[in-house]
Amino acid sequence: MIKLIFTRIALIFLGLILALLVGEFFVRYLQYLRKPPSKVRQADTLVHHSFRPNSNDTARDLEWVAHYKINSLGMRDYEYSAQKPEKTFRVLVLGDSFTEGQGVETEATFPKLLESSLNEKITKEKSSIVSFEKVEVLNSGTLSYSPLLEYLYLKNKGLDLSPDLVILNFDMSDPIDDMKYEAEALKNEKGIPVGFPKKETGENFVEANPLLPGVPKEIKAFFHKNSQIYRVIADSIRRKHLKIYPEFDEPEIKVGDLGVDKLIITRDEVPNYDAIWALTKRNLKLIKDILKEKNIGFLLVATPYAHQVNGTEWSIGRKYWKFEDRVYSDRPFKTLETFSRNEGISFLNLLENFKEAKEKPLFFKKDGHFTKNGHKIVAAALAEYLIEKDKFKLKQD
Repeated sequence: MIKLIFTRIALIFLGLILALLVGEFFVRYLQYLRKPPSKVRQADTLVHHSFRPNSNDTARDLEWVAHYKINSLGMRDYEYSAQKPEKTFRVLVLGDSFTEGQGVETEATFPKLLESSLNEKITKEKSSIVSFEKVEVLNSGTLSYSPLLEYLYLKNKGLDLSPDLVILNFDMSDPIDDMKYEAEALKNEKGIPVGFPKKETGENFVEANPLLPGVPKEIKAFFHKNSQIYRVIADSIRRKHLKIYPEFDEPEIKVGDLGVDKLIITRDEVPNYDAIWALTKRNLKLIKDILKEKNIGFLLVATPYAHQVNGTEWSIGRKYWKFEDRVYSDRPFKTLETFSRNEGISFLNLLENFKEAKEKPLFFKKDGHFTKNGHKIVAAALAEYLIEKDKFKLKQD
């Protein structure tokens, strides 16, 4: 009888071990299918976060796989010297993950397509178009950047690259991101952000909610570091919802809530609409002023999200963000156009370029970032604006 009991206990124990192993394998497989390029990212006291120079990683989502190779300047780009070569016109592109090129390879991003297009054009007609021999388009686009971080990047790093022209690709999430970073930033005596406090991190983090009570902290830390199924359980308890991917945080979108509704300015009804723009307008002015002081050209570009273009693309993601299958207001573009005109900033609105595009899809169904077709639209419009419309240097008055 005792032997039978021990046999059943042993079988139950083995069954639990097998179930945990199967669960561990399944969770790791799911996380393999969807992962950000964490190895190339780092905290940064100057600009909140940045790319780790000379690093590599592979990013995956359910719709795409993209390889990240970061150059010595800390950009997802080809290798360039910090010192601008002679007879070269250098363009520095600022932006967030849309500029960084989430979902596509480096060569398919619009800054690289623009560089190729401009160089091809001036090679054919250089004597009649420009006085320089080569164009370099440096892509400093970084996940979740907004005008505040772009200003700090430009001030602390970008100007050292001696750009002749700076292009800022505005994202519709920028005003909310600016609010978030403003709250975290260290400020000078004038109240202008100058950097961020150092973040304390560590591999031995143990979840705040008690899991496995009575088990020593060191053992729990070991499991947290080495068992993904343990971490999923711990993170889900702490977040109070199922959290399979430790590096993705997707809270429920509450329309109109500034804490989670990053695309609030694209909605039809926006309480305190003008107030939401206040910090972003200040930050764009800071960028304008620092570039004007250095006699560097400045172009502000506005690109749309799918729900501002048509009612069909971004079909999965728009439901998560609680947008209907219709076209939303162009109000943010008009706001930027008026602001740019009043501030003497060159402005390029690409909404109609996307609406008129023939090759689709322009956006990934769930992810929402530009596909290769979307990047082609931006690059073509910029090339036309800079060369055909003779706006290359864009010096400020």
